Amino acid sequence: MTVTTEQEDLLRSVCAPEGQGREIREPATGDVLGRAPVHTVADLDAAITAARAAQPAWASRGHAERSAVLVRIAERLEAAAEPLARLLAREQGK
Repeated sequence: MTVTTEQEDLLRSVCAPEGQGREIREPATGDVLGRAPVHTVADLDAAITAARAAQPAWASRGHAERSAVLVRIAERLEAAAEPLARLLAREQGK
């Protein structure tokens, strides 16, 4: 799979840079599971601006193409459901 600039931008928005962000710890052990970015109001404004700018291109795709994109996303989420569930359980201390 080729990662696009848009995908890289999205990943940067949800992943804290190395050594930055808020630690996410497993309550049962205290182990660090990861780091969550800390966003500002300016970050939120930038995300809204980017979403508004992207919307016309998304709207210009036909129904079938938009549906196909959403199905691919759903398939990826389903494929990752088990590891995501394990991570969420650890994050909640269960």
